[in-house]
Amino acid sequence: GAELEEVSVEEHCGGQLHTLRWEGDRMVRAWMPDGHDPGKETLPCLWMQDGQNVFRDEVAFGGVSWGAVGAVTRLVDAGCIPRMAVIAVDHAGVPRHPQPQSRPFDYLPAPPGNWDGMRNDMGGEMGGNVAAYSARLLSELLPWAERRFG
Repeated sequence: GAELEEVSVEEHCGGQLHTLRWEGDRMVRAWMPDGHDPGKETLPCLWMQDGQNVFRDEVAFGGVSWGAVGAVTRLVDAGCIPRMAVIAVDHAGVPRHPQPQSRPFDYLPAPPGNWDGMRNDMGGEMGGNVAAYSARLLSELLPWAERRFG
């Protein structure tokens, strides 16, 4: 499994937000609710992609985060879902040719094309890495999260 370097830990929405370096500039952000003791409690986990958009406005695309932790805590407080962790993996970034690793490369099973002219900006993008990326999440990040956070 992966070993990630912890970059920061901060209080965030009734818990701790851990920011960890996975590969290069790509971060994994893990939110644990207050009082979580990995030695005593195993939490279900909501895994999300585009992690830079999930928690904090300051790093989110467009300057507004998705507010995932607020939604989770409201649903937990209402008794709709169990107490849980939220782990979000940043996307690989915008394509920098010749480096193919990018958001569409990791998330799509095939090159996207331009959707009949609706997304001309995507016409030259690469795809096709979703199976390998998913395998890495399962073989590297899931075991790491289980070791690190219980």
